[in-house]
Amino acid sequence: MHKLAVVIPMYNSREYLKRCADSLKRQGNLDYELVFVDDGSTDGSLELAEELLGKDENVQIIHKSHSGIAETRYIGVKATNSEYVTFIDSDDWIEDDAYDKLIQIVDEYKLDMIAWSYVMEGDINPREIKHLYDDGLYAKDKIINVIVPNMMHDARINDRRFDPSLCCKIMRRDIYFEIANDDMGGVSLGEDAMISYPAIFICEKLFITNTSYYHYMIHDNSCVRSNVNQKYEELEKFNIKIRKIFENLGVSHMMSEQVDNYMRVFLEYLFSKQYGFHITPIRYHFPYELLERGMAIAVYGAGDVGESYVSDVIRSGIVSISVWVDKKYKEKRTCCGIAPMPVDSLSETKFDKIVIAIMNKNVADEIKRELTKSFPENQIIWEQPKRIM
Repeated sequence: MHKLAVVIPMYNSREYLKRCADSLKRQGNLDYELVFVDDGSTDGSLELAEELLGKDENVQIIHKSHSGIAETRYIGVKATNSEYVTFIDSDDWIEDDAYDKLIQIVDEYKLDMIAWSYVMEGDINPREIKHLYDDGLYAKDKIINVIVPNMMHDARINDRRFDPSLCCKIMRRDIYFEIANDDMGGVSLGEDAMISYPAIFICEKLFITNTSYYHYMIHDNSCVRSNVNQKYEELEKFNIKIRKIFENLGVSHMMSEQVDNYMRVFLEYLFSKQYGFHITPIRYHFPYELLERGMAIAVYGAGDVGESYVSDVIRSGIVSISVWVDKKYKEKRTCCGIAPMPVDSLSETKFDKIVIAIMNKNVADEIKRELTKSFPENQIIWEQPKRIM
């Protein structure tokens, strides 16, 4: 068994393949295997791969009919015999000795996964894409409490904090197969996220380094930038598959709101490409006019209105949320990294105002009557929620 397998899916990338292959030859003395999987190329990519690397003992070259990158990667990993697996796209390249350095960290900490950063190259100005977490080791409790709450989407920046690129991850091969299966076809948008984010929940030890070892080539054939009209259907396939994966892992309650917002970010991007303007996930106007800037508030109600209010407040920073409560808090989902708490938490928390996030006036009035038994009436705010989208 090898220490590391590098799976390289190829599709009409002959122009860039030699640069990729040369970078893979410059990986020191690492015990690794290379698996090139040709996804039905018609430009001679397969023949060039055989010419460049076909005689190397640690190289496999597989040819298959075209089915997309997710299934191509899966077929490649099935062909490996290694403890760990990573990926490189055939038009990209990796820094010299990068895998050797990364595997040393894997061995030192006995990691399940290591994640690093990358540089976007090509027809844009090169820029680094980093994880928005500190470098270092994350054990299970830190993974759950620090990484998970905002990894797919942080409302404060309306973006992910953990970049999902599989080409910038080394993970245990068995973790990959806990998520991936024979039904990987049809997803060509979000295929990295579909593996990386669920894998986080399986990891006991994760290491993040914001050193950019990988170079990601952007050009006119890149998936998200071409054929915008075809991407909506592919995005829906991703939506269905990743929600099912999180359900199987028993973490839907932690991730459904992040998936919602992750989808919104993609939809906003596709929508703006098609129509030239953006959409927003905030659905109800928050009553800032009834508050003073800098106030600490408690939000009562974790339904549709409550989620919108929490999202708005986190994004704006005009006021802060001390606690978010609901009578049925156990049935409610996390929003913007904040979990609903029992109503009794109000008596244990300091805040300036309670904002009732309820659509129905009669229900809101009943809540207000209950609250006035413990809090001054002028500390309690309810305004009929106004839908903004």
